[in-house]
Amino acid sequence: MLKNERFVANAPEQVIAENKQALSDASEKMAKVEAELKGFA
Repeated sequence: MLKNERFVANAPEQVIAENKQALSDASEKMAKVEAELKGFA
C-alpha cells in the first residue's frame, strides 16, 4: 500500500504510520528467518 501514491496522499497519517510499522516488523521477521535458514546450510 505504501507504494501506492494515491493511498499515501489520501490516507490519514496514523494509517500510514501503522503500515510503516507493519512493514518494519515484517522486514525484521524476514531477516530473522533468512538468518535461521543460513544456519541450516
